[in-house]
Amino acid sequence: MQEPLWTKSAGRDLDDALDYFFQYSEERAAEFLRDVREKTGLYAKQPRIGCRFPALPISVRAIHLRPFVLLYREFEDTILVLRVIHGARDIPTQFAEDSGEGSAAASD
Repeated sequence: MQEPLWTKSAGRDLDDALDYFFQYSEERAAEFLRDVREKTGLYAKQPRIGCRFPALPISVRAIHLRPFVLLYREFEDTILVLRVIHGARDIPTQFAEDSGEGSAAASD
């Protein structure tokens, strides 16, 4: 099993999500980051446990970390996190903004 992979868009989205939580509490931002690392590590081991997200044009699964949704593609031995989007947003529209991006970088 590899570590989860992240697109550049997902990395930027994660930074934005952390900024969102920092507005309220540094502790909450740290807790969210721990949750992201824990969940993406678990899902990388078992990629099919995420729920399907049929509203998107490609095969994507979701990890719900309220109020955010992490969208990812599954692979045999890992996941590729595509976007981290606030659940109140129009997720298909937000996802489409960067649908052409295919570059990934390993997470730390």
